[in-house]
Amino acid sequence: MFVLLAMITLLIPSISYSYMIDVDISDVTFIYNEKGEFRVLLKFETPDIPDSFRIDFASVILPKCEDTPEVQLEIHSLSPPWVASTVGWNYPWENEGSDFSEAVVSRWTIQSGVGARGHFMDMTEYVRSIVKRGGNYGLILVPASDNGAGFRPDAASVFAGLGAVKLRVL
Repeated sequence: MFVLLAMITLLIPSISYSYMIDVDISDVTFIYNEKGEFRVLLKFETPDIPDSFRIDFASVILPKCEDTPEVQLEIHSLSPPWVASTVGWNYPWENEGSDFSEAVVSRWTIQSGVGARGHFMDMTEYVRSIVKRGGNYGLILVPASDNGAGFRPDAASVFAGLGAVKLRVL
């Protein structure tokens, strides 16, 4: 399971109200280079959150990882639109392996056997940005020391279960 959590609060004088919205991930796909290295692409619909609400917190929860190699990853926002059925290492990108913002949305080290709750990565600013300004073309997970490569093939088990990804807005 891979979940994005966020907390939002209704901004009405003298009234405090908090609730949670779950948004399904619409696309999860892996793109591979000729060496079998891969990157992970995620896309979700931008949550329909009224202007009167404030996003207090957003977080991605990566799944529990047992008997997997340690993986250091970064999440970046993608820039062009893409379709899971046609995307690849070289398409539709101008650069090999995708076109993504150099700014790191979140960075994390996944260690083996951390427990059932998994790994939390702060995504608050990213979620605030796409809700306010749009431009939600999805996210890409890349190795922290990417240098144009992807995750090693033996890291695939770390990303098992990504099909149940949710964006959770609290």
